[in-house]
Amino acid sequence: AAVEGRGKRFEVVPVGVSVGCKYSTAGTLGAKVLDVDSGEEMILSNWHVFVGRPNAEAGLSIWQPGWIDGGTREENTIAHLSRWVLGPYDAAVARIIDARRVLTTTVEGKGIVESAPPRLGMAVWKSGRSTGYTEGFIDGVMMRVPLNYREAGTHLLEKVFRIIPR
Repeated sequence: AAVEGRGKRFEVVPVGVSVGCKYSTAGTLGAKVLDVDSGEEMILSNWHVFVGRPNAEAGLSIWQPGWIDGGTREENTIAHLSRWVLGPYDAAVARIIDARRVLTTTVEGKGIVESAPPRLGMAVWKSGRSTGYTEGFIDGVMMRVPLNYREAGTHLLEKVFRIIPR
């Protein structure tokens, strides 16, 4: 279940709230990013949030909130699925449309200020639909983890790092 009101519809959409498509229940809007080649604004999440099944098509509507949180109507569309990868990673991006503004900050007002490769002991935080704001530290890097995606089968994810809650 979504926590702290993260499953509601936001007129101005922060990172860390409910998103999804017709093939997934709901998940977390992970980040607002820029496409390196085109410079277009996009949103980033997991394959299982934005795609959800092997035969999904580019252009698929991405809703905010996700359908389990009530975002099943076209007026909840904030982006269209662009590209994705499942195995060795679990990621997808979607092009933002002009329906609503998407922020680079979380519900708490936190934003990504820098990036760095994960390292043992590194302090991290995240803002998620189902977990809210959490902090932790990295206690494993460069791991390989098999995950079962039901209809899409089991995929081996690589370069995974593990976070222990603080």
